[in-house]
Amino acid sequence: MDIQYIMAILSGKLTAFFMKAFRRGGTALPGLVAETIDKNVLKKISPHFKRGIILITGTNGKTTTANILANILRQKGWSLLRNSAGSNLKRGIISTILKSINLKGEFKNKIDFGIFECDEAALIEIALSLNPQIILFNNLFRDQLDRYGEVETVRKKWINLIQNLKTDTKIILNADDPGVKSLGDYVQDKKNLFYFGLCSSINQEHLKDNTTYCITDFERCPICGKELVYDERYFSHLGNYFCKNCSFKKPSLDVCVKNIYCIPFFIFYIVRNTFKILAKNKLIKISYSFVFKP
Repeated sequence: MDIQYIMAILSGKLTAFFMKAFRRGGTALPGLVAETIDKNVLKKISPHFKRGIILITGTNGKTTTANILANILRQKGWSLLRNSAGSNLKRGIISTILKSINLKGEFKNKIDFGIFECDEAALIEIALSLNPQIILFNNLFRDQLDRYGEVETVRKKWINLIQNLKTDTKIILNADDPGVKSLGDYVQDKKNLFYFGLCSSINQEHLKDNTTYCITDFERCPICGKELVYDERYFSHLGNYFCKNCSFKKPSLDVCVKNIYCIPFFIFYIVRNTFKILAKNKLIKISYSFVFKP
């Protein structure tokens, strides 16, 4: 019996109990207390997820992506645990898990998947503790410069993580973002690398604007440093890009969004190759296709 682990779980649960009793906020405090007692508490919890752990990171879209993925998995009948109401730092994820485990550090009910949104800078520590089966990288923009520094600083941290992950971890990258796409060069086993993005044939013509000047966070090729050229620009530095100086360009896609429609409807469901997502009283219908690697 791991006494230190059990004490960490007990202390975290007691902290959560007293916070609730005295109506105090701070969703991450129980996790912080547990981690202070046992710095490996998250690593010791991770094997209890039956089918594995999925991490989602990026500047924007973490919660939306996690919501879509959670609905897909629930429709398949799988049980899951999410940090939807808590912090996306390591201690916040521990706090989320503490609610669902007993004093032995085991889940009260079977949990197939853990789906956790992760802070861009905290991802490395979280991933190395959880040994995830999948990590999805959404995008990378300037954000909280006092914490993260420039986008290149975060990108280098992500590269360092990918180089230190288990070789069977599946990496899913937003190919529309050149900074995120460049992470694929550091994935050892390319069979575990997948790209998603907008198809060049997408029906929204207003997304394709390569003439209007806009502020971008990746103006230059992350490989050679020369200026990137865009055939299509969807938003900021997201688009269909290539470098004239080297071979860097938007790759072929494994999951491709073909059409986006906005229609006045008020339900959420998923049918075959179409997502329908409620946003601001409009239903956004997204058609997509899969290209499976052999």
